[in-house]
Parts: sequence; structure tokens; C-alpha cells
Amino acid sequence: MQTNTKILAQEFEYLAPKTIDEALDLLDKYKDKNIKILAGGTDLLVKIKTIDLKVDYLINIKNIPELNFVDTNQGLRIGAVTPLSHIIREEKVKIKSSTETVRSPLLLCNFTSAP
Repeated sequence: MQTNTKILAQEFEYLAPKTIDEALDLLDKYKDKNIKILAGGTDLLVKIKTIDLKVDYLINIKNIPELNFVDTNQGLRIGAVTPLSHIIREEKVKIKSSTETVRSPLLLCNFTSAP
């Protein structure tokens, strides 16, 4: 069995804004640097480990409450950090059946709708 035990070989600054305005300020402040946005993290952290993706600043938006929502009032809007488990619980969401094919509890809780 092969395991992924590689420790991140690079140093970067981890930032965790609490509001959208704070996140936008950080994006503006470091716009000339290599910034990555962490929403769920499953793919990004693997890429940092396996392909040595260069990161100067890692901005975690996961804890910004305004980005965690499912709104079906005027069409469909899904927040950037909304877990699949929240989407599955929304009765009006037609993509619900496709999200149910994700079986990993870790992905259901941590995977978000952000690209």
C-alpha cells in the first residue's frame, strides 16, 4: 500500500479571512504574488504536495459564512464553500441525484462547489 506522507516542502503564508471584504482586501494586497484560494482543499493540497505547486499565500475562505449557502429563490445559486452534504439536503436542487454518487464521507463534508 502506498501512502502520501510527503510534508509540504515549501513555505507559504496561510491566511484565513472571516468576511468577504477581508478576503477581497487580501486578494488586492497580494495580487502580484502567487495566491491560491482554499475552499475545500482536497485537490489543492494534493497538488501542492505532488506537483510542487508554487504558493506564496494560501487564502482559506472556508470559514466565511456568506459563502456557504444554497439559494433557490431566483434560479439556483450555490456558495463557493458549500459542502455537497448541504446541496444534497436541498429538496429543490435538481443536481441532487448526481451529488449522491459521491460516497466518501470526507468528500461529502469537505468538498465544496468552488472550482
